Amino acid sequence: MPQDTEFELFRDSYRRFLKEQVAPYYEQWEHDGLIPRDLWLRLGENGFLCVDVPEEYGGYGAPVHYSLMLVQETAQAGFASLAVAIGGQN
Repeated sequence: MPQDTEFELFRDSYRRFLKEQVAPYYEQWEHDGLIPRDLWLRLGENGFLCVDVPEEYGGYGAPVHYSLMLVQETAQAGFASLAVAIGGQN
């Protein structure tokens, strides 16, 4: 998998997002059995959804390894159900 500067910046940004926007709330979401709509909106606003979808269809047109990284980082952070959901969205 290529490890260019743009990719590393994207990964670092996503790791920060997980730490700030997911980690404090994840246990409650698991307890409630749902991922709030607001999180999906924030993921989209930050460019973390549909990253490998072609631009003409509303995505960002990034290489597929960007989407794979999102799932990998989410799972490695311990957010398994969110990782599966993100994998299904992307």
